[in-house]
Amino acid sequence: MRIRRDGAARPYPERNTEPSSRPGCRASPKQHLLGCGEVLVPRYHPRMQTTVTPAKLGEEPVLRNLAQLYAYDFAEIMGWDIPDSGRFPDAIVDGCFGNTSRCPFFLRAGDHLAGFAIVDMRSRLTGDESVHDMAEFFVARTSRRRGVGAAAAVALFDRFPGHWEVRQADRNTAALAFWRAIIGRNTAGRFDEVRHDGPGWRGTVQSFDWP
Repeated sequence: MRIRRDGAARPYPERNTEPSSRPGCRASPKQHLLGCGEVLVPRYHPRMQTTVTPAKLGEEPVLRNLAQLYAYDFAEIMGWDIPDSGRFPDAIVDGCFGNTSRCPFFLRAGDHLAGFAIVDMRSRLTGDESVHDMAEFFVARTSRRRGVGAAAAVALFDRFPGHWEVRQADRNTAALAFWRAIIGRNTAGRFDEVRHDGPGWRGTVQSFDWP
């Protein structure tokens, strides 16, 4: 999915790279109607049906496994080395089960597991318990650019109406662009954005009321 400057989304086209079956035939999206044979026809990533479900106590190992994929993506962004154990720390999962202030969710695209999210029932910046914090949000690479992240974000906002804070690390420019677009489009631009530099967080923060 490509995000325009105005915050609107549009499908990102892929082109079939198979050449035309007729030598010397210049391909165009309409030439298959003219007997030209196989041509370069734009294809689009299908939009995936997205569901967001609470993670159950017995599913903690699944969440910890997904946390490894999440950490690997962050290692690429932040320049982290792989630990000698071959496994990244997964402390982000701690406190997710048996604790009503930290809520884990699985994201599914169609019938397939596509990622996870963790929502905290208080601000990481101030400790205010009237604020919902998007503590962690991860969409697997195989499910990106298919509308999964956007649909999951809105589903989580709908689940917890009220005041929200969403944070991005300084180096995570892709996440910054994603959240600016999603929040801006779904609030008609009615959100505040600041760069926070304190003991609880260093990076960009969007805050807004939902709905």
